[in-house]
Amino acid sequence: AAAAASLENARRALSEGSLKAALSSALLAVKMDPLSAEGWEILGLLHRQAGQPREAEHALRRLLYLDPEWPLAHFHLAALFREANRPDDARREYANAARLLAAMPPDTVVGGVTADLMLRACRQFVESAG
Repeated sequence: AAAAASLENARRALSEGSLKAALSSALLAVKMDPLSAEGWEILGLLHRQAGQPREAEHALRRLLYLDPEWPLAHFHLAALFREANRPDDARREYANAARLLAAMPPDTVVGGVTADLMLRACRQFVESAG
């Protein structure tokens, strides 16, 4: 319950424009519950937003360790690799996300969009990087 409250504090702090407070709350959440996939996902996204790519990659890899079948984790990691000019790594992660998304019903909502829309985006990135 305390870890969930810390994640909620992280979301609230971010919505109020305080990235530093959001990061602090997310770090506390994963310390309290190191098996929280949601905590690692939020922490990874916050590190990415803070311009901390190594920390973001670490958090997203922890997320993938906990939930290797979550396509959004692969998608976020691919985007991070794309930003870091690591096209081979980005292509691999977009392909992983696409493989998982293709197995879902197209109207499944993943990260606020349909699996079909995200699948098309992944395929576009794979094709443009290849």
